[in-house]
Amino acid sequence: MSLTVVSDGLDRAIRALLTRYGLGDLPIVANHLEQSGARSWRLEFPHSNPGCRAASGTCKCERAEGLRRLAPSVLLIGDGSSDFCVAGSADFVFAKHRLIAHCRERGYAHLPMHGFVDARAALSRLLAGELHAQPHRFHQDT
Repeated sequence: MSLTVVSDGLDRAIRALLTRYGLGDLPIVANHLEQSGARSWRLEFPHSNPGCRAASGTCKCERAEGLRRLAPSVLLIGDGSSDFCVAGSADFVFAKHRLIAHCRERGYAHLPMHGFVDARAALSRLLAGELHAQPHRFHQDT
């Protein structure tokens, strides 16, 4: 099983957080913040897509499609509108906040959660087949 962090957040912040928990070697696909001077920074969007349905700096649907070629299934852990489009192409969703209602409305296989502790506990249940994933599908949300 491989794991890639795909986020519409900032790579520097994500890397710092993951490193704190011993996960600093995970691949990250996110927006890039680079220091361009003593007191200036430049924000770059290397994973953007002009056709992104979520209008995010990181097009998660495009990343999921690319990752699907490398892995048999996609698990989404998300919470907001930048996750709405990719929720429809994930095999299973660990959902927080607004993403819970989105998954319920569309009938996506999901488990509501409050935080990563819940996701971590539920992951073993998902891998054991106790939680039912949806068959692979890619479609456009309307």
